[in-house]
Parts: sequence; structure tokens; C-alpha cells
Amino acid sequence: MKELMKASIKFSVTLFIILAVIGIAGIVWTFPSAKVLFSTPVALEDVDTTSDLDGTYVKTILSDLHGTYHKQTIKRSVFYFYVMPIDATHYIAIRVSNADVQFEDRFFEAGDSLLEDISDGTLLSSHQYEVSGTLYQMDEEFEAQYFEYIDSGALPTSDHQYFLPYYLDVSNYGGNHNSTSIYLFGGGGILLIILGLWALLTALLGANQKPIKRYIRNSASPEAMTKIVEDFLANAPVLCGLQYDNNFLCYHPNGMVHFFNDTDKLIWAYKVSERTKHTKLNDKLVLQDNAVLIYFTDGKVNQCVCKTQEEADEMIAILEELCPKAVTSYALELEEILERDLDAFLKMTYYSTRNNRVIKVFDGLSF
Repeated sequence: MKELMKASIKFSVTLFIILAVIGIAGIVWTFPSAKVLFSTPVALEDVDTTSDLDGTYVKTILSDLHGTYHKQTIKRSVFYFYVMPIDATHYIAIRVSNADVQFEDRFFEAGDSLLEDISDGTLLSSHQYEVSGTLYQMDEEFEAQYFEYIDSGALPTSDHQYFLPYYLDVSNYGGNHNSTSIYLFGGGGILLIILGLWALLTALLGANQKPIKRYIRNSASPEAMTKIVEDFLANAPVLCGLQYDNNFLCYHPNGMVHFFNDTDKLIWAYKVSERTKHTKLNDKLVLQDNAVLIYFTDGKVNQCVCKTQEEADEMIAILEELCPKAVTSYALELEEILERDLDAFLKMTYYSTRNNRVIKVFDGLSF
């Protein structure tokens, strides 16, 4: 089993490196946004307008919008720019993604609600329209478009000293963070790293060889059986991860053992290409192309994946030779019987006839 364990560890190390690289890339890519998302935003009206505001995460209650004065297209994303007040005298720009196509409708509906619900001079906070996002310094192009709109006379004042060269990149509408990408890529990255570590730890602890260890432990003489199994693993031929001889069948791709069983306990094997695509097994197992499905006397299905159809044919021929009593072709009726009553399947009889070929007959069904 040492060679299987080495192969398993080698595969798991490679898998861990791949998953870790992808995971770290996702975390690094989303870290700046995650840092903003999980920090506490500053009230926009409390910022010092004379300081450098670039990168400041803020929140505010929208009370007025002017524009749209500019439309920006980046690949398939479209952004709209408005001008908004941040206090009694100062203004900035606000950038809204077309992902929130109802932004203007929602803003103005919130404004209507505010007007309708002023009954005693108190504004109801439940109707206030809150946004949050990050302040960014405008580049020369954005600043030129910004002040061109200001100079057009569309605003209450056109004095440049009251217009700060920043825009609020909205990441939050009405208290609902648009954080899907952060959780998807950042959280997904963490999960990939954990999955890689779990696979590596499983290999290092020898857990991938559990079926063999269980078989030995349940034998009459574990010590003697260990030597027999070690001899089988060292000398028996292997095809597409399936190691076989007259005594045992063991499927261990990349050193990870899927099953270890007695050869004479094989009751059914067939190629996936022979079966129909609309049977109950499809709900239990992701079927692979060029695979061979194997059933033992416990009734559980095992899938051995081959690289080519020729290898699948060779595997079926080997199994048929090793265990001539096993069925080696598919029929929907057999699958239904096996699904319904394993004992009935095991008690069905067979005999050999016709052109020197073994023909299995189960209650009138020929194969």
C-alpha cells in the first residue's frame, strides 16, 4: 500500500498547489473591495473637504441629484454620472452602474415617500434613501466633463470652489450591499484552499486507502491477508486504475482507492455507452464517457473511468474472463430488478449455449 499512498500524496500535492493558486488569486483580487465592504463607512457630510478623500469609504442619504451628465462604457458595463450635494455648499459626482437599472426610479420614489410622510415636520428615516461607496479622485478627462456640466448653468451655482473633484462609486443601494463578487471569488478562494488542504491531509493520513484497510481488518487473519494483498498490489496488472487478478479487483486511480473486493463477488459490469440516459442511476452518479460500471454482491455501483472506448472494451473483456458468471452487458430490466430487489437479482440463474459463447439468461432475458 505504500506505493498507492505515495501516488495519492503526489496527486494531492499537485491538486493543492492548483487550488491554492486559484484561491489566492481570488482572495487577492477581491481583497481591496472586501476591506471596504467589511469596514465602517464614514458619513459623507462629516468628511473634511480640504483633505485627500481618495479611497474613503462613505455613506450618505441622497437628497438631490443633477444630471445625468456623462455615460461611461467599460466592456459590457455602463455607468452613469450625476452631481450631488454633500452638505449645504459642496458638491461631488456620483457614479451608478447600469446593474441597478431602477436607480433613478427608486431614488425618486423614495423622495415622493419623504414628501408624502411629512406630517409633523419630522422626516421618517425608514423612507430615506441611503447609498454607500468609495470616493475616487477624478482623472483629467472626468474632471473636464464634470466642470463642463457645471459651467452649463444647470446647477444652482457654477462657482468651481464648491465642486470637489471626486466621484462616489456606489457599491450599496438602499442598505443592500452588492457584494456577490466578493463572496463568490474571495469566499470561493478560501474554500478552494481549505479543500486543497483537506485533500492533502487525507492523503498524508492514508485515508485514501480505507477500502483496502477495511477489507484486511474484516478478514479472518489480518496479518496473513496483509501479505496477500501487498503481493496483489505489487504484481497484479492494472488497466485504467483497475488492478485485477483471479482473487481481487481494486480501482485506485492516482492512488485513491474507490473499492477493493473479491473478484468472484462481481455480479454485473457494463459500459456507460450501452445504457440508456434516462434511468434512476443518473440521479446518483455523474456518469463519465468511456466508463465501465461495476456492481458487486452488495448491490452498490462503482464507476471505472477509461480514457478511450477501446480501453473500456478491454476492461469488459477482462472482467468477463475473470468472472464468467457476471453479466457484462446492459439491460434496463436488470437495472430495475437490482434497484427493486437485490436478493432476486442474486438468485437469478444463467447457462451457456449458442455458438460457443456464454449467454446469460435471467428469467427469459438473454445477454
